[in-house]
Amino acid sequence: MPERALPGEAIAESIRPNRDRVRIPVPKRIVRPETDRTNSKKNPISMTKYALTVKCPSRRGIVAAISTFLAEKGCNITDSSQFDDPGTGNFFMRTSFVSETGTTMAELQEALTPVAETFEMDYAFHDEAAKMKVVIMVSRFGHCLNDLLYRTRIGALPIEIVAVISNHMDYQKVVVNQDIPFHCIKVTPANKPEAEAAIMRVVEEAGAELIVLARYMQILSDEMCQKMSPSRRA
Repeated sequence: MPERALPGEAIAESIRPNRDRVRIPVPKRIVRPETDRTNSKKNPISMTKYALTVKCPSRRGIVAAISTFLAEKGCNITDSSQFDDPGTGNFFMRTSFVSETGTTMAELQEALTPVAETFEMDYAFHDEAAKMKVVIMVSRFGHCLNDLLYRTRIGALPIEIVAVISNHMDYQKVVVNQDIPFHCIKVTPANKPEAEAAIMRVVEEAGAELIVLARYMQILSDEMCQKMSPSRRA
C-alpha cells in the first residue's frame, strides 16, 4: 500500500519500468509575495485639456502662427477646425489641445497677446473639463431634446443642462425625472413680449452660457435675438 500523504503535501507518483515507485513531494500551494500593482507602472502625468477659439480678419498665416505658438508652449493639438466667412471676411478657428508641460491657461492667455495683436484676434481659452451651462428650448417634437438629455447623461456631451423651457407641458416629466428644472412659458401673439422677458429671466438666473433651440417652434423677436447674442451678453 502506498504511504499516506504528509499534511500540506500532494503526492505525485510515477511508475517507471523495472524501477520502484518514486514519491515526489510537491508543495500544495505556491504563495507568491504580493506586489504593489499601483506602482508597477509609472503613472502618466495628468495633462489638462484646453480649447482655443479665435475670430479675426481672414489672412495668410493664422493657422501656422497658432500651431507654432502652442508647440512652443509645450502643447499638443488633438483636434482643430477652421473656416472662412466670405460674407464678412472673418476667419474662425477652434483648436483642442493638451498642455503636456503644465503650462496654465492664464499663462497661455497672456503669452498669446503679441500673436493676437498681429492678427487682430478676438480669442478665448477654455478648460474642456469645465462643463458649459446650457438652457434647452423645446416645443412638441421631443427627439432633439431626448437626444441631448441622453448624450449628456452618458457623458458624450460635456455640458450641464441648467433648465428646459417649453411652451407646452409635454416633456415636463421627462425633464423633471432627470432633476432638471422645467419651465412652461406659454407664448401667444398677445403676450409675446412678456413671455420672451420671462424666458430671458430664466436664462439669466440659471447662468446659461448657451441656448439651444431643440425644435422650439416659435419665431423669436429681433429684440430677443439681440439679447441672446454673445456680444450683448458678454
